[in-house]
Amino acid sequence: MLCSEHFRREDFDTTGQTVRIRDGAIPFVFSSQAHLKMPVATRTSRTSKKAQESLSVYGSQPVQETEPPPVPIIDHSYALPTSPNDLRARLTEALARVESLERQKRNAQDRERRAKNMLRGLLEDLRGKKLINDELKFG
Repeated sequence: MLCSEHFRREDFDTTGQTVRIRDGAIPFVFSSQAHLKMPVATRTSRTSKKAQESLSVYGSQPVQETEPPPVPIIDHSYALPTSPNDLRARLTEALARVESLERQKRNAQDRERRAKNMLRGLLEDLRGKKLINDELKFG
């Protein structure tokens, strides 16, 4: 797996909405780790912070390789830990994140169900008081 900093600007196809690496593009080797010191945009909204947390847990999608991958140098957040214990800890974190997201989903579904029930009750109350007619339907 490689981040975009390992490729030259001309290696990217920017003609469509999605930026893609051109076929046959070969990553270049860094002579230093200056790319790691580049400024990174700070996430400010709650949604973007959650997205950043997801990325740090789940990492990037792998790039298809023709040769066996070299031993990873831990210079990027998506590199797998070399120790089985570190890998186990990362898996535990990922599973905890999945559980948390499932709980958030259930809570959101419960809030939606309660809001729909409340709206149905309000509509029935307004119909009972003859403030709205039966043509208004709640789907």
